[in-house]
Amino acid sequence: MSITAESFNVVELPIFNFEMNDATFKQFNPNGQFVDIIYAIYPNEIRFKINLELIISRALIINGLRYQFNRFFIDGNTILTNDSLVFGNLTQEQYLLAYCKDNLSKLYKLGQAEFYIKSNGGLVNSVNFAQVSYANLANNGYTLDLNNIQINNTGSAILTGSIPAGQSTGFSVVPKLKINYI
Repeated sequence: MSITAESFNVVELPIFNFEMNDATFKQFNPNGQFVDIIYAIYPNEIRFKINLELIISRALIINGLRYQFNRFFIDGNTILTNDSLVFGNLTQEQYLLAYCKDNLSKLYKLGQAEFYIKSNGGLVNSVNFAQVSYANLANNGYTLDLNNIQINNTGSAILTGSIPAGQSTGFSVVPKLKINYI
């Protein structure tokens, strides 16, 4: 079984904040929402971190796990969403995400990471992580980058990587992550 993640919560950080350790990144949730990708713009490159554990968990939830939980956590005809006896201090959504991160995400791994890019004249020495449907990448001018984007530690729950900075121009990038069941 394989899943493709298409939607990401991305946050740009100043360099000094970007250097957080993996444990801190896993818990990083500005405005109460966990972040899938963080990046910082360095003089010659854009560095990024991807919380693969979180992306896998969200993909599983979107691809049917929420439906299964709703079928299980029911009282009569009412879906339990805030029951302290069942979920403790969490909502059902928070419990579901925690359950996936702690248990199910370990059963999956990154199968393939592709990055699609296009020049963006509206940006100067910067990057925009865009949300574009994979079916529309070519129609929107994105091409698969095979040479410039480097990913390290592909077997880890936190992927790190870098993209060379543009020469006085910016670009938009769309990550495409294929996740496989082990």
